[in-house]
Amino acid sequence: MSLRHQLYKVFETLGHFESPADAVLRSHFRANPQLGRAQRHEIAEACFHMLRHRLRLNQHPFSTPTRDWPATLKWNARASLIEKTLGEMRKPPEELDQWPAPIRYSIPHWLYERLRAQGADDRLFEALLEPASLDLRVVSWHPKLPVLSREALIDELRKDAILAQGHPGLPGALRVEGKPALEKSACFAKGLLEVQDVASQAVAALLAPRRHQTIVDFCAGAGGKTLALASAMRNTGQVYACDNNSARLARLKPRLTRSGLSNVQPFALDSEHDPKLMRLASKADAVLVDAPCSGFGTLRRNPDLKWRFKADDLDRLLAQQASILTAASRLVRPGGWLVYATCSLLREENDDQVLAFLAQHPDFVLESPMEVFQIQAIVIGCETPLESEGRVLGPVWRTDPLRDACDGFFAARMRRER
Repeated sequence: MSLRHQLYKVFETLGHFESPADAVLRSHFRANPQLGRAQRHEIAEACFHMLRHRLRLNQHPFSTPTRDWPATLKWNARASLIEKTLGEMRKPPEELDQWPAPIRYSIPHWLYERLRAQGADDRLFEALLEPASLDLRVVSWHPKLPVLSREALIDELRKDAILAQGHPGLPGALRVEGKPALEKSACFAKGLLEVQDVASQAVAALLAPRRHQTIVDFCAGAGGKTLALASAMRNTGQVYACDNNSARLARLKPRLTRSGLSNVQPFALDSEHDPKLMRLASKADAVLVDAPCSGFGTLRRNPDLKWRFKADDLDRLLAQQASILTAASRLVRPGGWLVYATCSLLREENDDQVLAFLAQHPDFVLESPMEVFQIQAIVIGCETPLESEGRVLGPVWRTDPLRDACDGFFAARMRRER
């Protein structure tokens, strides 16, 4: 099967927007084991280029086939989209100024208008069209292996033809050139490195984990932040990795095995109201709520999100975020910390959620994220004041894909006073 036929099959599946793009690609590659690494890479790059620029690429008479169209016409439409995608990957398009901004930046009109209303300018929309960098977290402690310094790891990766540099904003982060085969690296295979965007690494650091603490990662997912927390605690104390999605939580297990850590306890939940959470009530030194969100801060690496997520989905998501944040706050001991974070750019999911929570929970107060980072020599993102009715409640932290060249994250660090 030719490359274009391969792309036709993948584009056809991606066009339904029923599953994440990376899951669609993994499924296609499993079904086509004859594809070599170079072919898989070319297919993946073409698919992500199409998803990033879909609205503009679709400015074509045959670009939006329906299920009722004849197969020949559907093929013509897909073939046209494939040719335009492959052509642009070799030569950038010209005369983009002729298109309205949502088409030029290939972003749904409703999302464009919301971000513009928040003050976003054209440079942000341009940045969201760029592919994301590949970042690695240097494992700070391993129970079975001597850890290597960042400089030593850079040298070891170079031996495997992987070029990396230390990230200037995080002492324990590397930024890799291109998209190399990390699985061929002995350091990665041993568990001395983890793939994690630098903004995500910073969010975990906001909890300032210490030895022998009890920490809850309330929405752990596949456990990237869980592992960072457990490693920082030097395999002492306990990190509870909670999630109501068993499939996501299952992806933590092989990573946990590779890490050698034994202070992580996967904690499957039915929902944020699961009675099992009562055993942790007021016992956690720190709780992280990396809340389910629109994910619009990660559009550089997950461009399909802007097509899969609809404006109508937001109200449901906001209610879920508020419910999760309230449930998680019950686990924090007096004097402990609650960190609420999203990888969203929308004010409704960020500032507004924290404002509503603080209004209903006066025993929690905002603390400075940058003061926590300063102790750890972390310099990324910025603080902005959170205001309510003209009164500043405290600072919150956010990263900007344009300014910080990483995923767009928001975080608020709150201390329970009583």
